[in-house]
Amino acid sequence: MISTLHLGRRSTPSLLLVNRQISVEAITLLYRTPFIINSQLPYQLQQGSNGIQDLVSESTLRRLRFVTLHLGLEATGTKYAYAKAWLTTIEQLTCIWRVECALERVIIHVRYAEPSRRVGWTFGQAIFHDNAMAIFEKVRYSLRLLNIGLIYYS
Repeated sequence: MISTLHLGRRSTPSLLLVNRQISVEAITLLYRTPFIINSQLPYQLQQGSNGIQDLVSESTLRRLRFVTLHLGLEATGTKYAYAKAWLTTIEQLTCIWRVECALERVIIHVRYAEPSRRVGWTFGQAIFHDNAMAIFEKVRYSLRLLNIGLIYYS
């Protein structure tokens, strides 16, 4: 386990603080590795926090080169909130990346199952569907503006 030096709410692995050469080599390697956000993270970030910046600094998000998002948008039980949480997270990321970014490629894995229309939709299902569609439009539009390669998988 790598020990850490605690700086406020985030911490820096002590290995990166040993000397400048090790730090530069490690950081270069880290930024070549895809940054992956899975489907659970955005929902948890909605629960009383300031979003993704509570976990990863804005300057780090701007230096990322490869990002992979796993969007779990299944309309089952309590997961209706996931679409809204994802929309909020994507809006936060695109606001940060519009200012400055080093992104080269974004890969998005999507699991979306539209709620059944056989018996009609509840208000929750309708809002879920609207949020899911807003996510697709927001991602497509934002990444096109940033001129970033986008790959969708469903």
